[in-house]
Amino acid sequence: MYFLVLISCLFIFLFSIYILGKDDYLFIRKNFSLDNLFDYAFIGLFAGIIFARFLWVFFRSTIEKNFLSHLFSPIDAGVILAGIVSGSMLSIYLISKYRKMPTLRLFDFFSLAFLSTFSFGYLASSLFFRDREIFYYLVPAICYLIICVFFWKVLYLRLISSKLKDGSLSSLFLQIFSLLSFVLLFVYQFLNSSIRLDAAYIFLLIIFLGSLIFLLRNEKYFKKIKSNK
Repeated sequence: MYFLVLISCLFIFLFSIYILGKDDYLFIRKNFSLDNLFDYAFIGLFAGIIFARFLWVFFRSTIEKNFLSHLFSPIDAGVILAGIVSGSMLSIYLISKYRKMPTLRLFDFFSLAFLSTFSFGYLASSLFFRDREIFYYLVPAICYLIICVFFWKVLYLRLISSKLKDGSLSSLFLQIFSLLSFVLLFVYQFLNSSIRLDAAYIFLLIIFLGSLIFLLRNEKYFKKIKSNK
């Protein structure tokens, strides 16, 4: 059953990539086809899963549970999903820089595609649990659904109309994702009386701060602040 959830998430991810890339003017101008986009998607996901696996072993080596079955677990989701996302984007960055492709636009589209899978993944995973554990999945499912609608209906429209710079959408996604993962992990540990400051918190904090600094520089907020003084 859990395998069906993963397959469904993969389908949603790839379908989102297709919707985003099929008529994008920048990709058309760069002669970047859908075949190229799907190649990047599969390479990025493969690299992301490998990177996430290493992170999971490093951060959660004492937990004797299946890696993929913990994909949307409240105790490991922040580490595993962050590993997949960051590993995918790192591989895309290296490939796109080598082939001189629109890196930041790819980041934005992959962020939207990842975001589209999260609400379904958490909601579907809740079917495997009962009692209080269900809320660990329903709450993030609702949160990610609201965030997903906002990103698609507001930020994506600003991106394609050039009112939002390439890369800003993905940096906002990373900030919200890392912050929400941080809160979910803390709440889970708090309710289970197992609060501890481990490397997972530090990793999520690095993602948040790094994406925040990039957003400020990308949108030139530092220059705007100086000019207003």
